[in-house]
Amino acid sequence: MKRFEFRLDKVMNYKKNIEEMKKQELAQAMRLLLEAQIKASQLKKYKSCQLEEMTELQEDDIYTRLLYDKYILALNFHIKTAEELIAERMLLSEQKRLELVEASKARRIFEKLKEKKIEEFNYERNKWEQAVEDECAKYVHNNQIMIR
Repeated sequence: MKRFEFRLDKVMNYKKNIEEMKKQELAQAMRLLLEAQIKASQLKKYKSCQLEEMTELQEDDIYTRLLYDKYILALNFHIKTAEELIAERMLLSEQKRLELVEASKARRIFEKLKEKKIEEFNYERNKWEQAVEDECAKYVHNNQIMIR
């Protein structure tokens, strides 16, 4: 009997490659999200340091205080922009995760189909082997009767 050959191996390999590509895309999206979160965190820490420095400032110079206020406003703008970027990257990460889930499902479908085909092949092979063994036993039995 011939050996097992799954006709959809190329399709299954293609699905595996797609899944690997989706994993890489998700990892990249997660890296970008982490970078945006780190940047926002650094901006918030820097802002709090600047606010402390501003409160410790002893000068009554209105221009210096105005300069600090404008700087804090600019930092707030950058923080808001960073938070918007985080939201966008979270959506992108979630989208990539869902794509990966779908790709994994598609791959698993082909793997289950392959397992089922292997089981069918093994059942048919066992049936064939049993038939061959029965034929051999029958042949040996008939030869023993003829010899007597």
